[in-house]
Amino acid sequence: MIGINTSRGRVRLRDLVGDRPRHSIHALNQLEPDTRERVYPLLIPDRVFREFGIDRANLTNLEGERVVEINVPLRANFVNIEVRNNPGDLDCILYLEVEDTAFYKVQINFLIINDLSDPRFGMDRDEEVRRTKFGTARRNIPEKIKAMRRGWPRGI
Repeated sequence: MIGINTSRGRVRLRDLVGDRPRHSIHALNQLEPDTRERVYPLLIPDRVFREFGIDRANLTNLEGERVVEINVPLRANFVNIEVRNNPGDLDCILYLEVEDTAFYKVQINFLIINDLSDPRFGMDRDEEVRRTKFGTARRNIPEKIKAMRRGWPRGI
């Protein structure tokens, strides 16, 4: 049986989605929004919920603000999950993109885990505050130099 152990006991996928198709991210994306909101948080480790005081049931922080965003394009074969400490935070605690493959598998395309207590370097925005798209579209050289002086490797 497919399921996950959580701090509140074992949750089975079948209990959440019933007999509806659940063999792919695409199939899960077709579920009702409230069902998707119960399924996709299972991909987030319990430790994230525990350490940041996030309620797994309603995806809110201790102040009652929604801090988990699940971006599900209806006909897409991927899902993006963003977890923040506060809704207005620029950086995520955790960012996860999961996608179906051509061979009927599920793969993690992208995973970011940030330590929000570390200094922040603005390498994700250029001098004109445009997104750098992880350095693939443009770079912020002054911020990269600051990061390297703090011990970050050159290729980051």
